[in-house]
Amino acid sequence: MLDNLLEPLQTRFEPVLDAARARWAALPDDRRALIRLTLVSLLIVMPVVLYVVPLIGSRMTAQQKLEQARAQLEQARQLEELILRRGLNSTGDKKAGKRAARTRNQSLIAMLDGIAAKVGVSGRVKAMRPVKSGRGDDRERVELQLDALVLSEAVRLLYELEYHDPPVVVSRFEVMRDSGDERKLDVRIEVAR
Repeated sequence: MLDNLLEPLQTRFEPVLDAARARWAALPDDRRALIRLTLVSLLIVMPVVLYVVPLIGSRMTAQQKLEQARAQLEQARQLEELILRRGLNSTGDKKAGKRAARTRNQSLIAMLDGIAAKVGVSGRVKAMRPVKSGRGDDRERVELQLDALVLSEAVRLLYELEYHDPPVVVSRFEVMRDSGDERKLDVRIEVAR
């Protein structure tokens, strides 16, 4: 059946193929070698041009985007340093810059310990431990567990975390009822900076 379909095509193109074969046979050997070399070169170069060059271009684009993001991050850090040097925070408090400079090099655990003491709940800190950061996240993270807090203490703790200078991020906040007293709360907070 396939022969029946191909037969009209063969009869139609047979004269063209015969003419091409005759011209090929009439070419000198050096010309045929040059044409073969050109065809082989094209078979090698075309996949490189069609596949490898666009792949390299897309990789360069991703690399350029990464460099651009790093440059923006560096600009943000420089801006933060400028704000700290001028001694202003977002509310215009001039003393905030001095406080930030003092606590900037303080570890996150020490900072959380100070905040817990300021709120008056340092005696109820059950655990405070570093948490491994996720892939691509280089921020310092700490999990803080507190037992038997009243609601007003939990709110004051969140307020202090939110408005702390330098800023920290509360990435997780869990509240459970204390098993011993229904009026008390057990709190687990994950903080990052």
